[in-house]
Amino acid sequence: MLHRIALAVVMGCAATMASAQGSPARQAQPDTFDNRIRERDFFEHSLQADRGFSARSYATALTFAGCANGLQPAAVAAVLQTPAASREEEAAVQRLVSQVRACGRREGVHPALLRGALAEVSWKATAPAASAAPAEISIDDVESFIKRGPAGEARIKVNNLPIASVARCQVLALPAAAREVLATPAGSPQEQAAAARLYGGSRLCGGVEGLGKTPVVAIRAALADAFYQQSKATGRP
Repeated sequence: MLHRIALAVVMGCAATMASAQGSPARQAQPDTFDNRIRERDFFEHSLQADRGFSARSYATALTFAGCANGLQPAAVAAVLQTPAASREEEAAVQRLVSQVRACGRREGVHPALLRGALAEVSWKATAPAASAAPAEISIDDVESFIKRGPAGEARIKVNNLPIASVARCQVLALPAAAREVLATPAGSPQEQAAAARLYGGSRLCGGVEGLGKTPVVAIRAALADAFYQQSKATGRP
């Protein structure tokens, strides 16, 4: 069964990337929601050097997201209904920023972190209760969730798989461990430890085993978006 789940992640990723290749949303995607940083290489070493991709940036994004969700929850939801890293997402973020000027303009925050922060705040606002993993996760369950729109972050890779696909598998197969990451303070040693535990047991999700050089902030943002999308798809947190 574990092998079949891992296969579902790989198959789902391949189908998602094939369908997105060449689409307008894959062209000229900005690195920050205010269009002030050029497109970069999103592999691990670049992310670690990216000032907009740090625990501090995510904390800033969480503050903005909390304020924005309090003032304009519908506009926050509109952002999360668009595909990640798309022109639609960029436009939705710009509309949100224009509607919540009192929350400040958060420049220099990577769009993947902003999306994750918006998802985390919105998802947690539903006060989700902890849940154990289902008795059995089928290959169809995992593959369907990976393919389901809106598409998650695909530029950031884990073991050469889009981090959103890995996170969606983890949310289905390892919900308790995934929730532990989001239950910790952002940027804390507890967050690092929780992420390490999650990834240490995630070999079933596409062959991922251990954190490696994957930035924890990327893991947290991807998990938040995965939990949010799951809650919207199922109608429950």
